[in-house]
Amino acid sequence: MRNIKLIPNLPFQVPEIEDVTDRLPKKSEWESIRRKWVVKGVWDGKTYLVGFRTQDQIDTIIVHHSGSPEGTLASHANYHASRWGTKIAYHVCIDKGRIYQTNDLLSMTYHAGNNNTYTVGIEFNRDLTKADLTDEERQLLYAAILSVKSAIPTIKYILGHNEVCATQCPATSMKRIREDIAELELHIAEHQTYTESIPANMVEAFAVGKRTEALWANYNTEKWKPAAEAKFMMLAEVTGCDTVKAIYERIMDLYKKAQAGQWQGEAIRKLLLISAVMKERGIL
Repeated sequence: MRNIKLIPNLPFQVPEIEDVTDRLPKKSEWESIRRKWVVKGVWDGKTYLVGFRTQDQIDTIIVHHSGSPEGTLASHANYHASRWGTKIAYHVCIDKGRIYQTNDLLSMTYHAGNNNTYTVGIEFNRDLTKADLTDEERQLLYAAILSVKSAIPTIKYILGHNEVCATQCPATSMKRIREDIAELELHIAEHQTYTESIPANMVEAFAVGKRTEALWANYNTEKWKPAAEAKFMMLAEVTGCDTVKAIYERIMDLYKKAQAGQWQGEAIRKLLLISAVMKERGIL
């Protein structure tokens, strides 16, 4: 399970997830070695895994931090390769403002002692004993957790490394992480319910209205007026208007009619034509 995508509808912006699995140092693939199938600390003394796990065998995310010394993802990969003869042990890493996929999510790696068969490891590449996560760092971590959960719906639990092994890692409050994730999941579910409750063409038409409102607000500021004016005038032909004010009023009239009434369908149709021009010109 490679090249996972950033979960949509987050209430903040983070960069897309980049898969660097094939670019990190390694000695071999995890799937090439024979690994004990230890389930939540218990091994039956005979079962091994060669190859990948199945999605339904995974139900937990384990959160890590790099600890000290802080190094690059390549240095962690070299260390893990020398220790186990394979490659980096984490599945996803957050490093310098980016989220990186570093293993196939179905790979069983050695990141959490006797708790590897059912888990995915997410590492924050910083020593969190020195300072807790900033707001921006939390957004990256939460985006990574939610994106992995979206890719593997069987995941139910989010635990710290210290909740399954005798370690200080990840040196941050897992209680807060779980509470924040639950709140974000409610936000995403509510947004999905909203978007599913109205036709997609209405969502697109309303986006034109909201973008036009934002452009008008910018037009009325000294700093952004020239840029906003240029964008409004790109819409002169499609709206049939020749001044910024007239273009704004035309689109807002259509936006109002698109919300209800006998002219709703026609207003939406015209807003969709404007939407196409906005997208073509990089306005929307």
